[in-house]
Amino acid sequence: ISANAVREYADALVNARNAGTACVLLRQDEQHYAYVIISKDHDLRQSVKEINARLNGRGGGKPEMIQGSFAAEEEEIREVLTEIFG
Repeated sequence: ISANAVREYADALVNARNAGTACVLLRQDEQHYAYVIISKDHDLRQSVKEINARLNGRGGGKPEMIQGSFAAEEEEIREVLTEIFG
């Protein structure tokens, strides 16, 4: 699956479900995930540093979309993102 397809899917989730924020993870191996986060409610540039620091991540983007990768387990990713985005 392409990075563009992942971005399109995250965008569709936000729009179709009328959600404020959507995250799509693409598992690369046991502890590595590519991610795309799209939000209508948050300036993601303010959150990306904390997210990447806590999840051993790399990435960045624009106020409404960030993308990159995490070196963390899925459960840890879910916990951190739930804490940050509610």
